Amino acid sequence: MESEKLLNPRLLSINSSTTTNNTTGHKAMSVELPQKPPPPPYLLDRFKALLNQREDEFGGGEEVLPPVMDEIVQLYEVVMGELTFNSKPIITDLTIIAGEQREDGEGIANAICTRILEVPV
Repeated sequence: MESEKLLNPRLLSINSSTTTNNTTGHKAMSVELPQKPPPPPYLLDRFKALLNQREDEFGGGEEVLPPVMDEIVQLYEVVMGELTFNSKPIITDLTIIAGEQREDGEGIANAICTRILEVPV
């Protein structure tokens, strides 16, 4: 085993991160996960608030026209800006928003593809 440590750095790191349980003699691995920043709390609510803000800006007592695709896509890009690391809750919220905005799906898909091409690997 000692010679394997010299040949395989992975075994070295695994063995150096284990501890021995004195009562049973078994080795237990210590698990330390890197801390990521918490996701924004309410991405769905934020998107809906941006839609409401748009209605308030165009409101003023008269009937407000529904947002056009360009406006929806622009708001989607704003909330997609919250995705700065691989976060399942954010991706889930973005998927839900896209599902609710099916009529603007082509524009949202284009925005996602553009974002994928822009972000670093």
